[in-house]
Order: sequence, then structure tokens, then C-alpha cells
Amino acid sequence: MTRRSPTHARGASSSRINTFAVALVVISIFTPSIESVVGGTFIGFVDDAIALSLGVGVPLGAVLQGRGLRAIPGGWAFAVFIIMGIFSSVANGVPTEHALEAVLLAVKMPLLAFGIAQLDWSETDMRKIARLGVFLGLFVGLFVLVNGLVGRIWATVLSGQLNYVDYRYGLLSLQGPFSHPLVLGNFAAILVVMILSTRVLLPQIRWTRVALVAVCASVLFSFRRTAIAGAIAGATAALPTKYRGRAVLTFVILVPVVLLLLLDEIIATIQTTVFAYVEGAASAARSVLTIDSMHVANEHFPLGAGFARFGSYLASVHYSPEYVERGYPAIWGLGYEPGTGMFLTDTQWPAIIGESGWIGGAFFAIFLICILLQARRLASAQAVEDVWLGRVVIGVLIHLAIASLAVPVFTSTPVAPMFYMLVGCLGSRTASLAALKRPRLSTRPERVRTSVPYKSRNGLARED
Repeated sequence: MTRRSPTHARGASSSRINTFAVALVVISIFTPSIESVVGGTFIGFVDDAIALSLGVGVPLGAVLQGRGLRAIPGGWAFAVFIIMGIFSSVANGVPTEHALEAVLLAVKMPLLAFGIAQLDWSETDMRKIARLGVFLGLFVGLFVLVNGLVGRIWATVLSGQLNYVDYRYGLLSLQGPFSHPLVLGNFAAILVVMILSTRVLLPQIRWTRVALVAVCASVLFSFRRTAIAGAIAGATAALPTKYRGRAVLTFVILVPVVLLLLLDEIIATIQTTVFAYVEGAASAARSVLTIDSMHVANEHFPLGAGFARFGSYLASVHYSPEYVERGYPAIWGLGYEPGTGMFLTDTQWPAIIGESGWIGGAFFAIFLICILLQARRLASAQAVEDVWLGRVVIGVLIHLAIASLAVPVFTSTPVAPMFYMLVGCLGSRTASLAALKRPRLSTRPERVRTSVPYKSRNGLARED
């Protein structure tokens, strides 16, 4: 009977803990869908509980074990963003309970990343996460296929809205296992980056071809412009340099074909986009929020309007006084009556800039830049699993930067849990590699070398 070494036992225990943490993240990804189908308000708090348990419980365990805490990339910049939001809330008299709830919603996903960073992620664990991406791609693709076959009934069940249906270009916008086509498009775009990187860098993992086709179809048939553009940009950025030429060549070949087949639809989309963001900017909800967030930041400079006051979910729930002051009840999609405020959370950056001000918004951008720079450094590591993680984070972040123009991707499920799990792994792997490179102080006594006499050619003994 063989005994396992203590090191092997610790490694096995760490692997089980990591698997459990990933399982919790996957549960949080599908919590909104489960809530839409099953109902019950308590289910909506499951992702909050998971984020807090990982973000508080894991670091507390590390401290009790006497281990140092690892930072996530740019965590200091995110802390400044939160501080600016808190100062803005106090300065503008935001009710304490509203401000605290908003702070909790803002920090829960970076807190999840912080908890993930305290775990020891090995190269084997990175391969498991790559396989998870392939599995999720097949899973989402299967639900998209069923959605396409069932159609209207599926959309009604998953959206939680009676007779909900959304058509684009004469076709039903698919939503797969999620509550909205845009949610499917953005999550599937993350999987495009992950699976394509896996296929290129970790070819031993199987089913990548089928999974890649499934997630590409999911992005395409969501019929969402930002999701499609983000998937293309993110996947191209994640590819190693030697593969980018092929990607560009494929793009150049496919573009004329797509233009010929969908020319009328593309022209109509361009006209709609131009009207929404240029000609009709004064009345289009997304443009109004974006422009007014800058005005709010200017009016409250150097602070913002405060948490739960502009562009965020809680600002819509409590219907901010900023909205009333600017006449939003009269703008379609920005009202306070049931069914009239569907676009109050239609984008990400108005909440960041409007609530924390220009300084807070700048530090949030610095937070994202720090993640990007650390991912670039890890992408040049020796282990192919580290290269995979670095390039995936780069691609996903570029996709989310584009998607953030249309949806609050840095705070909303299911996109945020997946992204911040990868960020936590990035922080852990970077800290582990830095620890390996750091010189260790030896506790062994230094051996003193003494001179040994030897005879020279003339037979006389002398010391060297």
C-alpha cells in the first residue's frame, strides 16, 4: 500500500476546492435563467451569495492559514472608483440604504475575482477551465438549436414575459438558455474567444470544432451588432500573431459574400444606427443617457451624482431625482411607469461616469487597462496554459469593451461572473509565477572554503 506525500495531498485538496469554486461560478451564470423559469425572488440572490462567499470566505481562509493575500490586476484603481462613488453619494444626500446596496452590487464581481485569486490554480486547472468553455459551448449550442425549433414558446418561457418575441431581418432572434438575445450574444462571444484559443493553443482538447461552430452560430443568430462585432474583435485579438493573417484573409473573403446576400438588411441597419446615435440622438434613450452622464459629471465635478442616481439598475428601481429633473418620464424607454423604463440600464458607461464622476470613471478605465496589461505579460509566459489564459482575457476584455456600449456587462450576469473568474485566475497565476522567479533566502549555513596547499614545480609547498 502506497502513501501519498503531503504535497500530493495538498495538491489534490486544492484541485477539489478549485473545482467547487468553478461550479459555483457556473451556477451563478445560469441563476437569472432559473429564476425566469422557476420563479421565486430568493433565487435572484443566489449569485450575490456565491460572489460574497467566494470573495470573503476564501480570503479569510487564506489569512487563517497564514498565507499572504494576492491582489487582482488594478484592484487599487477599482478601490478608488468605489471611494469616489461613496464620496459622491454622501455629498449628494443619497439615502444610506440605497448607497450601500449599490456598493454591494458594484463590488460583488471584483470581490469574486479577489476570492478566486487566493486559490492556487495549476496548469492542469487551466486546462479544465478550457474544457469547461468547450462544454458550455456545446450546452449553449444545444439550447439555441431547441430555441430555433420551438420558437415563440421558448422565448416566452425563458424571458418571463408573456408573448415575448423579437424578430430581426424577418427571423426570430434566438436567446438559447438565457432571458434575452443580447445576453446570449455576449456570453457566446466570450465562448468564441475561449474555444478558438483552446483550438489553437491546446489542440489536445476534443470537440473544439463542433463547439466553435455552435457558439459562432449562437452569436450570429442573436442578431445583436455589438455581440457580433465584439466576438470578431475579441477572437482576432486573442489569436497568436501568426494566425491573425489567416483571420484577416478569411474576413476579407467573407465580407463581400455577406454584403451580396444581406445588402438590403445591412443598409437598413446602418440607417437605423445612424438615426439612433446621430440624427435622433436627442430622443434615443441610449444616446440621452450617454450625453447626460457627461453633463452630470460636469455639474458635480470632481464628484458624480452618487451611487443609485444615474444609469444603474438601482437608479431605475428607485427612479433617480436626476431623471425627473431632466424630463426622462417623457422620453420613450426612460419612464418610471411599469413597461416604460426598459432602456434605463441600456448601457454601462453612463452609470460609471454619472455616479462616480470623471475621476471615478477614469480610475475604472485604469482598472480595465491594468487587467489588459497583466494579461499581455502572462501571454508571453513559457507554459502554454498561461499563454492561453492571457490571450483569452485579452480577447474577452476587448469584446466587453465593445459590448459595454449596449449593456452593463461588467456588473450583470451571466457575462460578469465568467469574466471575473478569468481575472481571478489571472491574478493567481501571475502571483505564482512571480513567486517562482523571486530569489529565496537560504537557511542553510554558508560553507566556508579554505585554501588547500599544493606543491609547485620546484617541490615547494605554497597556498593557492
